[in-house]
Amino acid sequence: MTIRNFSSLLFIVLITLTACNYDLHMEYMAETGKTDSTENTDTARVSYFEKLKEKRLLQKQEREAERQRKEEEAAAQRTTTTAAAKRGSGSGSGYGAEDIVDTNLPDLMVKNFTATASSTKVGGALTVYYEIASDSFEPVNNADIRFSLKEGDTVIRSETLLIDTIDSLETKSGTWPSGNVSANAGTFTFTIEIDPGEQIKEKSRANNSMTAEATVN
Repeated sequence: MTIRNFSSLLFIVLITLTACNYDLHMEYMAETGKTDSTENTDTARVSYFEKLKEKRLLQKQEREAERQRKEEEAAAQRTTTTAAAKRGSGSGSGYGAEDIVDTNLPDLMVKNFTATASSTKVGGALTVYYEIASDSFEPVNNADIRFSLKEGDTVIRSETLLIDTIDSLETKSGTWPSGNVSANAGTFTFTIEIDPGEQIKEKSRANNSMTAEATVN
């Protein structure tokens, strides 16, 4: 470094320090109400600057403590998610709702499940309309959809359909079943369930099933 460069650098440092001291002085006068510039070196001013330094140091320590607290909370959340995933994978049959805590997992859901007619005559058709959806960032593949129809407490028909792909935020709809299945009078209950075997990891299974009723008379 040449003497000229060193002199320039020293000049910049001195200007910066002077500006900082000026800012402190102006803050001191605004805080204390003093306007006499001759008080720049009095005991009160020096004491004020010491307190100001302590205050700023305390603020820095508080910010650092807050940052560490947030990091610890994030680490604890990651640990909880990992432990829950291990419990679910150890069951051998999928993941139970109590084991799913990762908010990045998909959420398969039944949005609508309604009998196309609330009542029909004996020998008439019983059909339900359904809508299923996936609240996820990625497509969900190979999702089983199980339908069943009960006459009273007896299951008289059931069927499992395979949905190859449900895209992110997609809703799929259809009807089930077709044909005349109401041979007797009474109350019939339809049930739909997404992923009955719990083979897809989800953040919630509370919305995976729904029922609908129809009357035959």
